[in-house]
Amino acid sequence: MAMNFSPGEIYFMQEYDPQTARPTKYVKIGLVRNGRTSAERIKEHQTGNPRALKETKLFQTPAVHFVERMLHQVYAENRITGGEWFIFTETELRECLESAKDLVADVKKQESIFSAAEAFKSKRSKKAVIVATKSALALHKEYFKEDLIVRELKALVAKYERQLDEKSAEGGDVEDLRSQKVVQTSRFSETEFRSAFPGIYKKYMEATYQIGGSFKMIPNDRYDLSLGQVAPNLETFVSGFHNILDQLKKNPKVLEVAKAKYSYIKGQVALAEWNKAKAENQLRLLCANNAGIAGICTWNRTAKEKVVFSRAALKAERPELYAKFTKTSATTRRVTQAGRTSAAKKKR
Repeated sequence: MAMNFSPGEIYFMQEYDPQTARPTKYVKIGLVRNGRTSAERIKEHQTGNPRALKETKLFQTPAVHFVERMLHQVYAENRITGGEWFIFTETELRECLESAKDLVADVKKQESIFSAAEAFKSKRSKKAVIVATKSALALHKEYFKEDLIVRELKALVAKYERQLDEKSAEGGDVEDLRSQKVVQTSRFSETEFRSAFPGIYKKYMEATYQIGGSFKMIPNDRYDLSLGQVAPNLETFVSGFHNILDQLKKNPKVLEVAKAKYSYIKGQVALAEWNKAKAENQLRLLCANNAGIAGICTWNRTAKEKVVFSRAALKAERPELYAKFTKTSATTRRVTQAGRTSAAKKKR
């Protein structure tokens, strides 16, 4: 997981009832960065809103986009579909604020680890494979525990999405659960440019000296991990969700329950992927500039000279040519909606 640690502010903004002057259940979790303040953002939202908006809590944090995305995913059950507004009871809001505080503290702690691990990507490795320490062994097992959770939950998500697609193909109304989104993408055609202007193409070829190599985890069959061992509560949840999905074709009423559970899954996947990334980056740091850790990982990094075409240089010096060979196309993607439903917060 590559991390952008650009700093900013995470703000919690809450609506207040004009009659009682008490906070409502509607809370916005947003971010500001690049010199902007949450006070300015709240002022913008206040325009046209008859209810007073006030800052409930503010967190200064690195990796502000990551922190916001994590909070949105972890609390997807409370999210009003399609936006940054959430519905929280007082107890739920306190729990969310505490989770945000812990997440920000964790990200601050991990920043130096991720940055140092990233720096080793550009260092040639020695031939030595070092002996695994107790710390390395523990991190290795933690990585595969979290990886198991991610794989199990993503398989469940895939099954849910297949069921929705089947229901849609049969004429079922599932647009509020799984809809189509058109995404515009631009792509420079290097092949066509080279064919049309071989001389100019050659001019923009540059020799680069790169150090690279894949970091690979070594599986350990002796772990014999199962979801029941790693996360027994999740195993019960997964089993229950499978039962609900098996009922979808016969009982459309379970769709609301399925959406609520899907929202919960999205949060659990986000947490497991974060924990997995932390374990991996700590192992990269332990591996340092060695070729690997015995029984844990391999990380051979070698230097290679490559001759590549510089699109950036062409775009800067000959923008008209770059534009001529850049094509825009539309891609349709299926998007699964997460968010609060009338079935949210059902007993798991």
